[in-house]
Amino acid sequence: MKFRKWLTLLLLLISPLVGWSLGKQSNKDKITWCQIDTPHHLQEAQFTAVFAFETDQNGKPVNIRKVLNPFLGDEAFMACISGWSLPSASGTVTASFQWKWGWTEIEVKAKGLKKSLP
Repeated sequence: MKFRKWLTLLLLLISPLVGWSLGKQSNKDKITWCQIDTPHHLQEAQFTAVFAFETDQNGKPVNIRKVLNPFLGDEAFMACISGWSLPSASGTVTASFQWKWGWTEIEVKAKGLKKSLP
């Protein structure tokens, strides 16, 4: 019995390192980077753009709306998000785009889902 406890503990500790998940995340989720142009005067800036949306029964993003976008137009972000597929997401989904002298990360969160694209 001790062996099972140790094995379970070991798996819980290493699962984030190897990308395993005990949640209901799906390998069918598709999040991709898109071309989002940033003006030259913002090249050395640091900021985050955040959008929220729901998904339909097939995982396609719907009702995409801006939560925070201090510097850029919303259209490129919305077009990018609309091309994703998130069948494992439920409820409201948030997508955060990080700019730090270039696009550095997209983080997508929802109930039962947390994914990040570096």
